[in-house]
Amino acid sequence: MGGPGLSDLERELLELCAPAVGMGEPTTLLHEQELSERLDRDVVEATLRGLVARGLMTTSRGTYGGPRRQPDGSEKMDVYEDDWWVLTDGGRAAIGLPPRP
Repeated sequence: MGGPGLSDLERELLELCAPAVGMGEPTTLLHEQELSERLDRDVVEATLRGLVARGLMTTSRGTYGGPRRQPDGSEKMDVYEDDWWVLTDGGRAAIGLPPRP
């Protein structure tokens, strides 16, 4: 189980986004490259939005431009708009981390 009140997926998403500073982690990166289990993007987005609703994350819309790893391991330059996810202090506490300085 993911911990008090957290599913395994919620805990994994919080842990993946914990090191991010600034804009956070984009949905595309979390969905395509980071999660340990392959899930539909709709499931990932719904889970992230649920964490926002609970005050454990914030989200914003932004544009990314730079190298992006492809499924075959190669990289290509890419520009895309995406939702970005950042832990709140409550989200950090939910996975046992202190607040950001």
